[in-house]
Amino acid sequence: MMNESAGDLPAITPPASLLLVEDDALLRESLADYLTARAFQVTAVGTCLGAYQQLATRDFEIAVIDLGLPDQDGQVLVEYLRRNRPAGIIVLTARNSGETRIACYRQGADLFFGKTVDAEELAIAAENLARRLRQRDAGRHPPMPSGSWRLDPTQRLLRDPAGTRILLTQRECQLVALLARQQGQSTPRMLLEGQLYPQGGDAAHQALNTLIRRLRRKLDAAGVTRELILTDPGVGYRLVVTLVTENGANDVTS
Repeated sequence: MMNESAGDLPAITPPASLLLVEDDALLRESLADYLTARAFQVTAVGTCLGAYQQLATRDFEIAVIDLGLPDQDGQVLVEYLRRNRPAGIIVLTARNSGETRIACYRQGADLFFGKTVDAEELAIAAENLARRLRQRDAGRHPPMPSGSWRLDPTQRLLRDPAGTRILLTQRECQLVALLARQQGQSTPRMLLEGQLYPQGGDAAHQALNTLIRRLRRKLDAAGVTRELILTDPGVGYRLVVTLVTENGANDVTS
């Protein structure tokens, strides 16, 4: 159990956003309350799928991840975050062997703690990591978009920069919209399958493969020469073009 000792810690301003992924409900609630009191903006979930769903809507400055999650090993989530998100990554786990530590650091973790860590130590480490990341990112500017694709969800029409119009099925349109929300970064297969095929299982896995294959064939048949959807092996899929929805809700930069 964690010893929640009190102490004066200068608050980071504005509060850092933090994603807490912990399947133990009591520990998750306790940590979320403590970190919130230390001026973090905490979003707490109990599964990898819950984490992916949150990451589909926003980025976080810090992610605190347990490894023993019920639906997927937390190390997969660590690697996904390092490859696709700017968050600082803190592993918090009962699997506290040297081998596990080394594996997590190789996969991209910034810090590694056993679950016996003092809660104040965890909070201070998270704040220091957030400060360093903010200093690193200061002055950085997002890349300017090049050519734009457009998606009209109501008409299910996709248009490339040359004006080529591709009529999508409802499921194809949903797929493109889900990928667009990730702003050019990978969308995990787990999230896509959960959103498009809630029944899950092998049927969802095969259905997503078929959907991607058919959409690529449709684009080829329409004369689209640039690849739209890239496969990230072991992770999922991402858009590699700039895409704008007709209502302006999603701008995606390649």
